[in-house]
Amino acid sequence: MNKYKIVFLIIVLCFMSFNEVKGIEEPNNEQPDYGTFMLGGSIRSRIEFWDWFEPGKSVSPGGNNYTFNGNLLRLNGLYENKNTQGFIEFAVPFLIGLPDNAAAPPPQGLFGLGANYRAFNSGNFASIFLKQAYLKQKIKELGSVKLGRFEFSDGLEVLTGDPTLDALKKTRIGERLIGPFGFTHIGRSFDGFEAKLDKSTLNATVFGAFPTQGSFDLQGWRDLHDVRILYSGITKKNEAMTQEGRLFYIYYNDARTEKGLVKVDNRSLPVRLLDNKDLFIHTIGSHYIRKLGPFDLLGWGAIQLGKWGLVDHFAYAWDTELGFKPPQIPFEPWFRIGTTQSSGDNNPANGSHRTFFQILPTPRQYARFPFFNMMNLRDYFLQLTLKPHKKITTRMDFHILNLASANDLWYAGGGAFRKNIFGYSGTPSGGNNNLANFLDLSVDYAINPKTNFTFYFGHSIGQSVIKEIYKGSKRGSYFYWELTRYF
Repeated sequence: MNKYKIVFLIIVLCFMSFNEVKGIEEPNNEQPDYGTFMLGGSIRSRIEFWDWFEPGKSVSPGGNNYTFNGNLLRLNGLYENKNTQGFIEFAVPFLIGLPDNAAAPPPQGLFGLGANYRAFNSGNFASIFLKQAYLKQKIKELGSVKLGRFEFSDGLEVLTGDPTLDALKKTRIGERLIGPFGFTHIGRSFDGFEAKLDKSTLNATVFGAFPTQGSFDLQGWRDLHDVRILYSGITKKNEAMTQEGRLFYIYYNDARTEKGLVKVDNRSLPVRLLDNKDLFIHTIGSHYIRKLGPFDLLGWGAIQLGKWGLVDHFAYAWDTELGFKPPQIPFEPWFRIGTTQSSGDNNPANGSHRTFFQILPTPRQYARFPFFNMMNLRDYFLQLTLKPHKKITTRMDFHILNLASANDLWYAGGGAFRKNIFGYSGTPSGGNNNLANFLDLSVDYAINPKTNFTFYFGHSIGQSVIKEIYKGSKRGSYFYWELTRYF
């Protein structure tokens, strides 16, 4: 019996076990609940313009500047009755005009996301695969159990119902460590289970799964069965919708290195080649958000313990933010200031790995020009959100980025997406700390309830880390136009 038959049998047994057992009842005239079935989907098209940091005129000339079109069609069906929900969805990504020479030898590597799609797809530009397929059984007055293939976002297990707090959860808390990486044209799903206990003041969620291939790899059918993740979180809800707190634990195991995959860290290559032991990482963390009149407070933090192959792993990360939204002001300005800090490794030879590991996030949530992530980082930022019209939202960010340790690497990426690719890249810092300063702007226009348009522009001025690597130009830019239609 293969694993798919076993999964199907488990789903059927769980479905049967959660049906209520009823005694003899008086006959009634109620109609049976046959449920409803709906077809739907979406199509997203994005034209991306990349002007990556220039490595030098003699290295891949012009390869850092390119344009391509990425598209994602999603087709789904939903069956739902009073207690049961069944959902199936197929994804059809197709990529047009990927760059041919947007890469250089190390340490420059790949120039932006278009280069990643080109590198990991062997000349293929389109595919179709099962994006989601799950059964969800509601348990009366308790919660629900979900089994199958689905998307999961840590920190978004439950929303508060308050627009300010939910905006913070979606943009500044959710998917920091586990997410579907939905910004890419392929994304990530999970094969596993999710169980929820949901009460008026408390939500408890347990989630366990294997991530699927995807992100930059068009072959999204397979799962990465050597990568295992378990999440449990308890969220304390506030009926007044003025605050929320969460405690969470994440277990992460990556056994791909036993099969020859080389870890990415600041040790020398010969040392890393000899380290074929698993990653075992335990992450304990929390978040807290609160509204105080026109102000809002946000705190997020995590500590990691475990084994990084042959060496011990200990790391941490935290984020603190203050927001101010003055009432009854035209354009509804929302000012924010904050900092994100994560540990880096100061000594690659001391038998201890201290770089914070971001697990399986959606990094673009926190790095809108995705040339960095939340590993070995100090990020100081200012943010302004405006709403000039009920259908239009604009956002401007300014970031000062430094590496936490000059002896560690400049990291980027969003975690495991292929059995033979670690999922994170690391570039030597050259003994420098200052990474970049960057400014960006986005405009989101809700044309109608089913159609959204987005414009984004980000410009980065590289500092000492980037200057050491890219001799041609320390400046980089990224902008795109995106249209999404739901049906």
